[in-house]
Amino acid sequence: MTYCNPDEVEAGTAVPENGPSFNNFTVVVHAMKVVQPAEVTKEETIYLTNIDQMLVVPVESFFVYLPNSKKSSESVFWVLEDALAKVLVPYHFMAGRFEVNTEEGRLQVKCNRAGVGFVVASSEQTIEDLGDLKLMNPGFRKLVPSPPGDNVSLFDDFLLMVQVTRFRCGGFTVGFRMSHSLCDGTSSAQFFRSFCKLARGAPLTEFPDLDRTILKPRDPPAPEFNHPECFRSGGVIPNGAGTVDNIDIVAPQYITKHIPMSLMEIQTLKTIAMADGSIKRCSSFEVTIAHFWQARTRSLEFAPDELTNLLIAVDFRAKMHPPIQPTFCGNTIISAHVSALASEVAHNPLSYCVAKIQEAVARIDERYVRSALDWLQLHGGVPAIGSAKDMLVSAWWKFPFYEHDFGWGKPVHSGPPSGSTPQFALIVSNGTEDGGLLLLVSFQPHEMVKFERYLKDI
Repeated sequence: MTYCNPDEVEAGTAVPENGPSFNNFTVVVHAMKVVQPAEVTKEETIYLTNIDQMLVVPVESFFVYLPNSKKSSESVFWVLEDALAKVLVPYHFMAGRFEVNTEEGRLQVKCNRAGVGFVVASSEQTIEDLGDLKLMNPGFRKLVPSPPGDNVSLFDDFLLMVQVTRFRCGGFTVGFRMSHSLCDGTSSAQFFRSFCKLARGAPLTEFPDLDRTILKPRDPPAPEFNHPECFRSGGVIPNGAGTVDNIDIVAPQYITKHIPMSLMEIQTLKTIAMADGSIKRCSSFEVTIAHFWQARTRSLEFAPDELTNLLIAVDFRAKMHPPIQPTFCGNTIISAHVSALASEVAHNPLSYCVAKIQEAVARIDERYVRSALDWLQLHGGVPAIGSAKDMLVSAWWKFPFYEHDFGWGKPVHSGPPSGSTPQFALIVSNGTEDGGLLLLVSFQPHEMVKFERYLKDI
């Protein structure tokens, strides 16, 4: 493969821009390659836990790199392709495909070296032309790879795709599309870290533990708790959309924003939450989610007696005995479930919501995790998000995504390329060391106005 100079525009497919921040943004796709592990790898199947089975949905992210005056990016395509082939040796399952274990009626990964998608693209624009990277622009989706066809089945689709887009200025972006069932944020960060090390020519010092059988359910399953964080799916094999067909979480017209929360605002919220003496401690994580829950409930104007449900993604690695090691590659997240009447959320002091969240998170221990694995074995399950009153919040802000250097410096931006459904919110880093956060949220336009007003009314 001879990689194209970004000045060449006669090849590939140009897609017109429809985003709000800038005009005439085009990305030219020059090639889509299939990259296999650089060495012979073991042919095996990888067990997917009952939590993995709930997360058969692609997660998209992209990293933005400014031009480096001391190092041309002309070689970025072959450097990253070579590093990708090398990192797929320890991560060989990412080059596999989903298959059904017919005896157990569940998904697993077949490690068959089928390969990872690698997209070579360019743009006549500059990184500066992208505008404010914190503003969600639909055009950013052009910087992450698309599935290879309109009707690709779950079993033929890539588990991982990578797109490198070089800009006229010499800057570039690296976009990823990865099945969430492969790994959570902690495991993804380890993969990105290894990928970057190999691109810089450094040796690997950490290797993934691919054995997920430590999270198998008990035989026979013996759930100890109810699990309102999940809807029963009756053992339905995921359809690739991350949910079963009868659960619709797609909203009508909505907009997405990154809304900043400064360290001073977070500290003020902590002071407010503890002022009445009903709680003794309060973390940034807890108070940010509590404040978000109140602001969202008020802005959507639910009926006072409507029940609101909040799901909070919790990493349980450290809660197991012994703790699950950092090198474990898989999903170690489970949702803490919080519920309260809309009137209780909207009108009680902030400390009330913080306490509810603390109680829910405290319930996540080894007994609860084992119970959840058993419950899912009996009933199947999908996240319990069924209406506008339900909300799932995930925190990415501690993941070191801004540290991922492929050899041209650290990214100036990282995160998802576009908005999600209005029932899913992300808390992400603002890319600085000032202690501030960004809330990635989606609302209808008139709701967004009210939400921002309530959020900033501190």
